[in-house]
Amino acid sequence: MQSCFVKPVFSHIRFWQMVGRGTRNLAACKHPEWLPDRDKKDFKILDFKIGGHSNIKYHEFKVTEVRKPQMDVIARIFENRIELLKKQLDENQKKMVTGKIMAPIESLDKESFIVREKLPIIYEIEKHSFDLEKYVDALKKEISPLMILNQGTNPNISSFIMNTEKLFGYVLGRKFDKIEKIREYIQEMAGNILRKDNLYEIKNNRDKILKVLQDEFWEDLTFDDVEFMVRELAPLMKFYEPDKRKIVQIDALDIVLSREKYVREIKEDSRLKEFLEKNPFVNKIKSGEGITSSELKKLEEQLTELRPEMTIESIQKFQKKDFVVFLLEIIGMTQNNNPVVLIELKFDEFIVKNNNYSSKQLEFLELLKKVFAVKKYIELSDLAREPLSAERPLDYFQIGELKGIIEKCSAIKVC
Repeated sequence: MQSCFVKPVFSHIRFWQMVGRGTRNLAACKHPEWLPDRDKKDFKILDFKIGGHSNIKYHEFKVTEVRKPQMDVIARIFENRIELLKKQLDENQKKMVTGKIMAPIESLDKESFIVREKLPIIYEIEKHSFDLEKYVDALKKEISPLMILNQGTNPNISSFIMNTEKLFGYVLGRKFDKIEKIREYIQEMAGNILRKDNLYEIKNNRDKILKVLQDEFWEDLTFDDVEFMVRELAPLMKFYEPDKRKIVQIDALDIVLSREKYVREIKEDSRLKEFLEKNPFVNKIKSGEGITSSELKKLEEQLTELRPEMTIESIQKFQKKDFVVFLLEIIGMTQNNNPVVLIELKFDEFIVKNNNYSSKQLEFLELLKKVFAVKKYIELSDLAREPLSAERPLDYFQIGELKGIIEKCSAIKVC
């Protein structure tokens, strides 16, 4: 059996997924009759080194670190503005920064149950908006996470705002080298959209676009200049399109400079084996006691500390396999029934049955059941995200009722 790499693969997870397709054991082969002697004892990987890069060696002893969740770009813009409060601002600069911070706070949906919990601090901040530097910690810890609830704009617009607003701090710190890098970025974006002068909005703002392409504009950059770019140019970035790469065809033979043989015996990961033998949640599964939704979430967190790719989302997205089935397989057990169906049945039994819900409440619970059965656990914040938020659960449930439903979901045994 052979697998072949003809270009660099830098993602650790993707690399092992690709290797995994060739390393399936004999029992997993759909056509064993295609194998030499109808047996599979080893396999060969052809790894073409491009520019000296070897995928096999690159990934051999490297373990992907657990990545922190990427902060939403809207939240990053918000936190960048909060950081400006720590700097020495004159009266006009402080007024500008304050306005940029308060605008997204005031646009939050006060009817959202997640926002409701933060209303006391929101109202306090709104009352003392003239003195926001005293609320830096509260803005970061309490308000910034709420920014995910604000509707984002076109990703090119959000990215332009985030990068351009870095200039506020650079102007204050007179960091000319960093200003120059942002200048290159802005001028590339501006030059790109300027070529679309057949569009009314571009034609109508041509002078403003040309302004940032001139050296004089950047000679003594001010807060007002930065705000001009955010206010006038950012909305136009919806027209930005990356330049298409030209395909260059070269009629030349590939030259093999050298061949290198690399042999490695694949061994079972002893750390994972030890983890599965000693973990209390795994032992509860083996004993037949099973684990709840909240316990499965903790087990997932522990697994990803050992193997970052073993998240519920990653397994179900890339391996196209239910996480419960995957978990039982690595433990050495089998699942005869569909875990999604079993979880839905338990949801009906513990949450829907014997409760007099209205038709609208039942419609929402039906959607919640589907999401829960796939995701394996539900948190309060999930109700503020699609697809659950679109059903506006607070129109049909009190916040206490929703918390109670989530607590019942957490207690359902899913494995």
